[in-house]
Amino acid sequence: MRKTLTLSLLLLISLSVSANSGLKANLSLCSFWSPQDGPFLETYLSVNAATLQLVSAEGGFTGSAEVIMIFKQGERIADFRKYELRSPLITDTLNIGINFIDQQRFLLDSGDYVFEISIRDLHGKDPAITHSQSLNIGFPAGEVSLSGVQLLDSYTRAAQPGILTKSGFDLVPYVFNYYPESVDRMRLYVEIYGTEAAFGPGSGFLISQYVQGYETGEKVKELQRQSRSTSAPVVPLLQEFDLGRLPSGNYLLVTEVRNSRNEKVAGNEVFFQRINPNVQLSLEDIRVLDVRSSFVEEISRTDTLAAYIRTLLPISTEMERVFAEKHLASADLALMQQYFLNFWLERNELNPRAAWLEYRASVAHVDQHFSTPIKKGYETDRGMVYLKYGPPNTIAESHHEPSAYPYEIWHYYQLKNQTNKKFVFCSRDNVTNDFELIHSDAIGEVNNYRWQLEVMRRTTDGFDLDQKGTERHWGGKIDTYYQDPR
Repeated sequence: MRKTLTLSLLLLISLSVSANSGLKANLSLCSFWSPQDGPFLETYLSVNAATLQLVSAEGGFTGSAEVIMIFKQGERIADFRKYELRSPLITDTLNIGINFIDQQRFLLDSGDYVFEISIRDLHGKDPAITHSQSLNIGFPAGEVSLSGVQLLDSYTRAAQPGILTKSGFDLVPYVFNYYPESVDRMRLYVEIYGTEAAFGPGSGFLISQYVQGYETGEKVKELQRQSRSTSAPVVPLLQEFDLGRLPSGNYLLVTEVRNSRNEKVAGNEVFFQRINPNVQLSLEDIRVLDVRSSFVEEISRTDTLAAYIRTLLPISTEMERVFAEKHLASADLALMQQYFLNFWLERNELNPRAAWLEYRASVAHVDQHFSTPIKKGYETDRGMVYLKYGPPNTIAESHHEPSAYPYEIWHYYQLKNQTNKKFVFCSRDNVTNDFELIHSDAIGEVNNYRWQLEVMRRTTDGFDLDQKGTERHWGGKIDTYYQDPR
């Protein structure tokens, strides 16, 4: 049974745990603050009933999962919960299609924690799915801060208060950061704290929310909201965005609090992915671009321009990748020039030439250092990471450990809007210089909780699927390099 994990972290943690066979579930965590109770964390767990072993029950069938959640601070267990989660009654086992949701609330003091979760099918034979993750809960007194962003499936006026209720609404969680074509609305709830202390009681301030491209950093013009609000102990914000015309790609939902001088004083971001094949980069829009007197006019050879366009893949949006595959394979020089100019105008409207020259220098660097006998440097995993994020702050190289395949661990202090992110690359040989990305804790990248076993597979069989780490091997430094980059 193979298990995969993807993770997004800000004040919201969004993760999915899935298996090719057996239990499939999704979990997200969101932190809040209450004037009465202080900080608290909510967990939203969605379980796919079709992946549970069903047993007979009166009137149909049910499935059950054992859930264990632990919050640790050092060796101390700050909170712990173990419970059985039962599916709704199922009457048609051939057409289950049910994802049922469980919500829990934990009162936790501000601070750093290690969160551990274990989910096991009580009637199945597969081992439990487990995961642990560091997180921080903090709402500084006297400062403006925001809750986590709770993504919503739906909301309604609350008839009476319950665990789903906030600010007079019952909020049904959307336990994913993925919006397929069938979901055309993003609904969300966020709370703002500390505005009275920062701005004064009854003072006005601005709230700005917008969607921006993850790769480009450009705001989506149609998905921007700005409103005025008045300071209070808790300022709730219930918002909805129409994603119907948002192209496929990676995005950030940004929430900002600004003072009366329009200065940003607090903010947060949530990563999400959109799949929307009906919206594509328009050929007509590209064709109207005039490349005369631009830097692209100087690139007059089709083969040269085609090679340049291929180097753009690591930093292209999904919509740009689709357009290039569909229209540029046999395009004329004019269309290729127009596409190339449009690409760099999207990233630097004032000086697209400078943006291209800076990127071309990076392409030359990765070609020099990461090329293989059959791949250009920009086609390799290390090259693509370098071009997307720039040079890492540190690289721990270990190409000759006795028990491990050659590996490298790249560490970024700051990665776009993330901090302290790592990439683990591994090569199955010492010849080709081709290192595969096998794990990263960065948003939107491959995440493999068993990555140590992949590196140590030269001497470790890796057949124990519950095993996360590896045995200590003579000369092994893998954990040291990962936990203490240098």
